[in-house]
Amino acid sequence: ELAEQVATMTEGSPLFAVQLLNEWIARDAFRLGPNGFGLKAEVAELPSSLSELWRVRTDRVLADGGMVGESGRPALEIGVALGREVSESEWRDACHLAGIDPPEQLLPALVKAGLIETGEGRWTFRFGVIREALRAESQEAGRWMALNALCATAIARRYPAGHFGRAERVARHLLEARELDRALAPLIAAIKERRERGDLEQVESLLALHERTLQSLSLPFQSRQWAEGMVQRIEWLNTVPELENARRLADELQAWASAQGFEEYRARARELRAQTFLLLGNFRECLEEASAAADYFRRVDNTERLSNCLRLQAQMLRELGENRASLEVFDEAIELIDREKHPIALGAALRHKGAALMNLNRLDEAWDATAVAEEILAQSGARRARALCLNTLGDLSRLKGETTTAAKYYRASLDELRTLGLREATLIVSMNLSLILIEDRQYSAAEPLLRKQAAYLQHAAGRYNDARVNAMLLPCVANAQDWDAWDIAFRRVTGALQVTGQHEVDLARVLEIAGDVALRAADIARARNALQLALGQWQGCERHEEASRIEQRLAALA
Repeated sequence: ELAEQVATMTEGSPLFAVQLLNEWIARDAFRLGPNGFGLKAEVAELPSSLSELWRVRTDRVLADGGMVGESGRPALEIGVALGREVSESEWRDACHLAGIDPPEQLLPALVKAGLIETGEGRWTFRFGVIREALRAESQEAGRWMALNALCATAIARRYPAGHFGRAERVARHLLEARELDRALAPLIAAIKERRERGDLEQVESLLALHERTLQSLSLPFQSRQWAEGMVQRIEWLNTVPELENARRLADELQAWASAQGFEEYRARARELRAQTFLLLGNFRECLEEASAAADYFRRVDNTERLSNCLRLQAQMLRELGENRASLEVFDEAIELIDREKHPIALGAALRHKGAALMNLNRLDEAWDATAVAEEILAQSGARRARALCLNTLGDLSRLKGETTTAAKYYRASLDELRTLGLREATLIVSMNLSLILIEDRQYSAAEPLLRKQAAYLQHAAGRYNDARVNAMLLPCVANAQDWDAWDIAFRRVTGALQVTGQHEVDLARVLEIAGDVALRAADIARARNALQLALGQWQGCERHEEASRIEQRLAALA
């Protein structure tokens, strides 16, 4: 009869059945009768659910330990509010803030009862259903919101601003406490933090949470809080990237800010448009927007935003071949970033400065800047930015002739970017691996990889990588003497360069290789065309020695 009761009540749940039997054994609840085991008369009714069973067991642990009238239950509920896995030091901080001294026997008693497990300064609820049962009890008693407000304060006091996870945890506790207006600022900080680390799925989830919170507060769409959410969504769209959506939202933000007279958000919209233009390969438009935004942020002494705009300006100057000018702007940006103590922004600026130094053939200085950047970004947990640093270290190794080391850096970068789901960034690194094959004259091995990359780019929003991938195809198709494919790729290179105005050392190198392969195939006209483009790239990168060499070669072919 008892077995049938247990089977019916537990609805076939092995966990419920086992825990129920364990509870009865612990309470010495069985009696042996003529028809087998039954329950003693004084045992209460069967619990209706696994959750109720955990509540009963918790009550018994507190009662047996003489902790009912003390601080045992409040201390336990603070742990419930902190999460399934609880840092003991955080828990004691929160208890102290509440004026509670947790009983010394509490944790050992909970371990003995099978409710929690301990280890390395932490304790964890053995099953999620245990915590959920205690949480429901706290909510029913009207204590849950106050507990979460307490935890938010304890975490905010324990960790400094910028400590990873602080902002998100504070925000979530405030949301549980229904202090929605106070949750908005840490939510925005959490979104920024997750984006900088490359946690893009979490960013999307937090953006949706921020928007739901604004809706719950019934804030008007024209409010600054909505504008800040738009800023973060555009930043995310630029990172994913969904560039057309990013540009559309940035235009909407700029129009709204202009209509409302909010100069700060008008400048932010221009800064965001600059980021989108960069990714689209519209470098001159990027430089124009970043310069306009920088003027405003300099005027109002907003050093954080000014430093980002300066970094964008310096990147564009580098892409347009003005590497010496870009170094001056990078140095100004780095000085401001260092003053603000923002390690991820500092690492990004140093990486881009390293690329400018690389273009000027100052390879040792470039390596030093990039290696420092990689170390800073690794320590900061900025996975995306660090992966891009590894790619730059691969470039530098390749330019030094260390192709094995270069491939190692490229593959490490590629693995991380694939893990983060960043398709556009993986494309750049894949092209660099193909470039190793081209420089090693393995044209037939490189060609199928490049064709696959070129096919993907036909559907991408930007033109930034068009010139690179099609220039890299040129020596491959010239080696196969596929001149129709050459003509298509060459038109795409020249068309992309007209749009972007970019100048890169790698473009110059691969165009020169293409000219050499065409020359070996005795196609003088196509060789001259490739060398002419290579000349423009060397000149644009301020590499006068290489440019002079190409001029001499062109003169010999005249």
